[in-house]
Amino acid sequence: MDKTMLRSDFFRNGERVLLVVVAGLLVLHQLYLLRAMPVAPYMDTLRVIALLDGWEQGRVALSQLWGVGSAHQGLVNEAFIYANIKLLHYDALWASRLTGVAIALSSLTLGLAGLFWLRREPEPSSLWRGLGCLLFCMLIPVLLFSGAGFELLTLDLGLSLWVKNAAIVMYFVLYSSFLRMDADSSMRWQGLLLMLLGPFLVMLVTMGWSFAFVGGATLQLLAASRTGRYWLYRTLPVLLLWVALAVYVGISLSGASSGELAAAGVRLSELPRLVASALGAAVIPPETSARLNLSISAQQAMGMLLMLAAVVILAVLASRRRRLSDTTPLALLAYAGATALALALGRGADGAAAMLASRYYMDLVLFPIGLMWLALMLGNPKKVRILTAFLGISIFFFILLLQYFTYRYEWRAAPYRAAVFSAMNRALLQQVPDEQAAATLQAPLGDARAASRVMQEEKLGPFHEATSSADCDPGLLTRGRGWYDEENGGAWMAADAFLAVPGCPCKLSMDIYLPEDFPERVVTFATPDGRHEDVSVRPGVSTNVAVDLPLQKGLLSLRTNGTSQPARLGQSADTRELGVFVGPLAILCPSQEGM
Repeated sequence: MDKTMLRSDFFRNGERVLLVVVAGLLVLHQLYLLRAMPVAPYMDTLRVIALLDGWEQGRVALSQLWGVGSAHQGLVNEAFIYANIKLLHYDALWASRLTGVAIALSSLTLGLAGLFWLRREPEPSSLWRGLGCLLFCMLIPVLLFSGAGFELLTLDLGLSLWVKNAAIVMYFVLYSSFLRMDADSSMRWQGLLLMLLGPFLVMLVTMGWSFAFVGGATLQLLAASRTGRYWLYRTLPVLLLWVALAVYVGISLSGASSGELAAAGVRLSELPRLVASALGAAVIPPETSARLNLSISAQQAMGMLLMLAAVVILAVLASRRRRLSDTTPLALLAYAGATALALALGRGADGAAAMLASRYYMDLVLFPIGLMWLALMLGNPKKVRILTAFLGISIFFFILLLQYFTYRYEWRAAPYRAAVFSAMNRALLQQVPDEQAAATLQAPLGDARAASRVMQEEKLGPFHEATSSADCDPGLLTRGRGWYDEENGGAWMAADAFLAVPGCPCKLSMDIYLPEDFPERVVTFATPDGRHEDVSVRPGVSTNVAVDLPLQKGLLSLRTNGTSQPARLGQSADTRELGVFVGPLAILCPSQEGM
């Protein structure tokens, strides 16, 4: 096939391929959520829910609401939580579902920007370069949907944070387009849009990432041509960004809130290693590194390699004395680099591991994306075309392999995460009884209890989904397969038995008994939501067991590690294989405990 025709096919079909990849990953993301079932609000969400209630009642000022979250002043989190409360009675699962849409938007924005950049190249580019650009654009959604950022895939606040990232990426792409424009009506309108959008993002959306955002846009301006009568007009969006940032910092320092990333006691000599650790984690995620038995040194080495590659590529591009045809990758590089530096300054005092939480992945991954885009801008000289093509394809498959391990691990971990989220909802439904329940919710006890009280009063989240008190009626308990006929107020079970239980935020209470001449047993309870509990039963002693009921009706499984036949033991003519005797069943709710 003619190379020109094949290259044309890349251009024509690239958007379709990108759309298919993004759609496929979005479907995979939704299937992952069905396994992980992130149905619980937790962490900062609980504090925001309580503050929003205070704001509606006039006890909390809007400025106080804006300052929530220490280093992350803004209203984007609060706006999305408030909308969720009003529209969906706070459905955390739907927030996570919509997070996938925000990730898809970021993926399409960057992927299409990359494809359009290649089309604008003054020279059609080589076949290998076209293939490299296509592979790069397909890799973007793979990296953004990665399980390396699992915290924000399952945390309800992930929606607002991914919307923040989508807005930042779109701003960088729009500003790059604006810097390339000639004077016409569309340039004036796009300039006006950027001038309005920039300060809005800084004050309300970008939160603690405002410095990195403004720095990325500033670098775009510095890399653009300074010639032409409209150059000053092109600077106005960035000037307004700096004005907004000054106002943002001024309000922050006025006492309305205090920054979390203030002095952390990090030595200057430690900064390169810490920044490298953060950037390296965007390529070798910590969970994947642990499964492959790699130490943190591997991430540090990868980060150093990324920074070295960035310096070399930028130096080569600068030596050509030619204006970049697209400044978006430069902004991505600056934004992610500034984020890594902020993490090093703010959390580095506790060691490199403190900066590797998966919630930072969404920002740091923009560094390798920007770096790969800049590498494509170098071109593909004929003398080393085969070598560079081999190197590029090797890097592509190396990253793809690491992402495969990451996706596979997170897919397998999803059911365990579902059990944790179920425990979180149970803690909320029980009004957060103690510090352990608050730790489960990853929130201070005061914030967790305040949110639980608000959610109970307003019937939000798990309280909206929880069944009524009639559903906790013990009469709804039904013995299924594995039970013998009822006797003496209870029933013997075989080796395995099932009990139909209602959805109820309470405990199932029962007495389990073994005759003195039966051996000791272990009974394993398995709930429909994936939780397991082992109970040891000694002969001749009645053991009381209280098992958490699931929040939705289903089958509770009971399994013993052995059975006994009375006839074989010479006790009677009973030939049944008996596990344990389960006495009367009762449902015990928090208000009844201790009675």
